[in-house]
Amino acid sequence: MVASKELIDAIVGVWKTRPPGPESLTKSPAMIRLFEVCKADYPDQDIGAGPGWAITTALRSLGLPCELPSDHCNLALPAEDAAQRLDYAFRARSFRRRHLAPLDLADEFPDLDFGSAKVRTFSPDELREAFDAARLKRCYPAWDFDAGALSQFRWIVVEEDVPVEKTPEVRNLPFFFETRDQDFGRIVPHEGKFAPPLETAIFFLALAPWEKWLHYPGIVRCGFRVPWSYTVNEDLFVRVAPPPAADTLSWEWKIFHNRRGEDEEIEVPVVAELEEGCLDELLRWNQSVWQSFEHARTTPLFETPIQHFFIRALMAEKIDEFIAYMTAIEAAIGLHGDYNADARSTPDPHKGLQVTKGSFNNYRYDLGFWGLIV
Repeated sequence: MVASKELIDAIVGVWKTRPPGPESLTKSPAMIRLFEVCKADYPDQDIGAGPGWAITTALRSLGLPCELPSDHCNLALPAEDAAQRLDYAFRARSFRRRHLAPLDLADEFPDLDFGSAKVRTFSPDELREAFDAARLKRCYPAWDFDAGALSQFRWIVVEEDVPVEKTPEVRNLPFFFETRDQDFGRIVPHEGKFAPPLETAIFFLALAPWEKWLHYPGIVRCGFRVPWSYTVNEDLFVRVAPPPAADTLSWEWKIFHNRRGEDEEIEVPVVAELEEGCLDELLRWNQSVWQSFEHARTTPLFETPIQHFFIRALMAEKIDEFIAYMTAIEAAIGLHGDYNADARSTPDPHKGLQVTKGSFNNYRYDLGFWGLIV
């Protein structure tokens, strides 16, 4: 499908609006004309449900010229291209989402592929494309993306196609369309921190035997941490926000000798060093191991929230990390008898003991489900 001539002409009219634009953009003649054309071209989208929030958000993502500073006018897409993109946003039945998460502390190791996930490095230009930095710059002209700094880290990336189930206005401001007869303070048990496919991929990578590969395994348990994630949504009607800055990751100062033989202090990422010779083992953490992992997740062993607490441990530090790992152990290998003395066998071979009693180090890396995965 291609955009109608009426839509292209309406976008051209909006694009001709001179900066800084009218006091109320949605009430300007050009925007009113665009709203009317969209209502006629897409009658199933319930465009009249709101004052044009979704369409205005989409136009900003496409580079609405009257809202761009004069030194950023080159960011605006040509009016016809913008019309085609807007038409696609209205007609699409699914959109691609790209979830990206930095692997803080990760040392150098080869690119990995498993399931729908990829672990890799990006050049600054590749990272700008992965984050759709051009769209973010159109929406936030004063924002700067430090691609050079962020490209020094490894990333785990998962893409998924998500079906469109709601109208543009609801996708734009979902909170405004929620019913008020619900408990907004309710606690959702075991709610994930990351998007489900990304969280599963992180869980899989964290299950690798990092304790054997790390040069100093007593300092960190895993070869990486995931402080945050960012989702790039292809849907123009979804509001975007800039990703966290590079200084949210771990950096340290090191001294190097430059070409003139002088000492130079530069800031570099902190890494959890890996042992030499472990790269071949790390390369085994690929699609075949992922298939074993997927099979294990279908067994009753994973009916408990093992993944949830394991991910929480990965994100925590010190005592919080310890407690989260202990809870993951209980979820993995705890039995009904551990919590109900009447359910224990007679005679009880482990009288007076529970899952988390005894040495934590005995269980630290062997959570019971390891044998199902490798």
